[in-house]
Amino acid sequence: MALNFVNNARATLTGTLGASATNVLKSSLDGWESLSVPESGAFGLLVTITSPAEPGEMEIIRITAASGTAIYMARGLEGTTAREWLTGAILEARITAGALNSFLSMGIDGEGSFEPGELANYRWLVGAKTGYPALSMVTRTTGFPVLEVRDWAGQSPQDQNPSPSREIVNGSVVVGLGTIPAWASSTTYVPGSVVQPTTPNGYQYSVGDVYDTTVGTVQPDFSASMPNSTSEYISGNLTRIWVPTPIPAVVAVTLAGSSDFSGLDPAGFVVTEVGAICFSLESEATTPVVSIGTQADQTRFADSVALDQITAAGHIHRIAVTAGGAPVEDLVFTVETPSDKQYMGRFYWKGFYVQNALITP
Repeated sequence: MALNFVNNARATLTGTLGASATNVLKSSLDGWESLSVPESGAFGLLVTITSPAEPGEMEIIRITAASGTAIYMARGLEGTTAREWLTGAILEARITAGALNSFLSMGIDGEGSFEPGELANYRWLVGAKTGYPALSMVTRTTGFPVLEVRDWAGQSPQDQNPSPSREIVNGSVVVGLGTIPAWASSTTYVPGSVVQPTTPNGYQYSVGDVYDTTVGTVQPDFSASMPNSTSEYISGNLTRIWVPTPIPAVVAVTLAGSSDFSGLDPAGFVVTEVGAICFSLESEATTPVVSIGTQADQTRFADSVALDQITAAGHIHRIAVTAGGAPVEDLVFTVETPSDKQYMGRFYWKGFYVQNALITP
């Protein structure tokens, strides 16, 4: 679950909130604007309900979405019980144990600690004794090291740059590189699941984030096309985010560019390796053929390459990039010839960021 935080979020009920209610009318919540709930997209604000008339009573809820005149929520969290609240009850964003436990606790010795059973919630594993940086199913890179052009005044030319860059690896959403299964009712979909609508519309949809494990019986609104995602709601609660990709798959990735590095304009990404990771494939599936490049040159790094290094689920096809040239600010992965059966995977890229020009005073 992704959490959001809002300063000074406080609202007061002007009506009754039933024990089983999963939404409240904005008109029944004085100060609802302070909750800053967006009308679309993922949201997760932990709120504590109390009442001046009932000291000691409380309930923790998660505000998940706003739609039209209503605000939606998940009730009775963190060991509290969903109950009826009367006029005058206060909804207030507070720090809770669940919020604090959702973060990685980093000790002075650089070791990270995790709550038991919660390891899968963390996108990156850090610290010498907790593991290695893991390329998660949902890509969230929070910072990029850049090889910058430094002011060497007062230093010897032989001094090492104290802010070196380093190679990083990132990956796309999971996509189908072959036939795409249709969405099915009462099916569990998790990050990495890929479907197409029961009435094909030229797009496949992969699960990005999951906020609720409830299984749906009604197909989500798959009318969204790139670059818009589809938010799936069940009983008013946000459950999944579906990310669209064309069929056959064309994955366009915008890399951090000049505008993302304050004071380092311009900066670009030097690609050292690209490839594909296979998560599942049907028996005797034919090998997909892909091209990899940029918007300006879509075959720059791979021109109609068969992913023949992959012969089973879990295999990787690696393509080393040895040629020079200008750093890039985008990548495009194109499935030229799809597999004739289901074949799920994702593309990846490796390289480093570099400031590739002097800063003009």
